[in-house]
Amino acid sequence: MGRYQVGFVLLTELVPEKWGAAVGTSINLGYAAAYLYITLYYRYISRKSYPLFWAGLALNVFAVGATFLIPESGKWLVSVKQYKKARDSFEWIAKFNGVKNFKLNTFASELTENENANQNKKSILDRTASMAPKPIERDSLVGH
Repeated sequence: MGRYQVGFVLLTELVPEKWGAAVGTSINLGYAAAYLYITLYYRYISRKSYPLFWAGLALNVFAVGATFLIPESGKWLVSVKQYKKARDSFEWIAKFNGVKNFKLNTFASELTENENANQNKKSILDRTASMAPKPIERDSLVGH
């Protein structure tokens, strides 16, 4: 079940956002249909479930091996602000897909984050400057 959920999340991240709900629904319907089919097949048609058992075991072994080869979701890494790992992930995916000379410098959220940090520093300096005592003007002392 856990592999299914991870695959579901990764697949819905890979499709365009407007298709995410439709793809997710289709995946869930396919999963439910397969579960129902297998249940009915072994209830009414055949009692020999060993081939399905061995096929499932082979798929589990393959999934465990693939877990060590597949990179973390770049979209997730960007969302948790792990930009270096996200760049590495996208570069691995590009290399796997045969894209040459792929270079990813910065993400939009990374730029926004840096701009916000610079604005915060600037606003702190502005607030600090506004709290400093004002110099006394010389003309205001004359005549007193």
